[in-house]
Amino acid sequence: MPPEKTLDDFLKGKSEHTLLLFHHFIEQFQKVGKVTVHPAKTMIGIATPRKRIAYITQLGKTLFM
Repeated sequence: MPPEKTLDDFLKGKSEHTLLLFHHFIEQFQKVGKVTVHPAKTMIGIATPRKRIAYITQLGKTLFM
């Protein structure tokens, strides 16, 4: 069984601009309430204590130009 992906795995090799946008996105969710970030195989889940409320499925040039 392959090891689980970490947040660092998803962010590795991304441009500074992409990283700034990712962190800004998370900060905006945190203004609304407590959220946690949950890396999975193919996406990053954003969750409240009760349930996952958003998913990031792609980071990079195609989204953040």
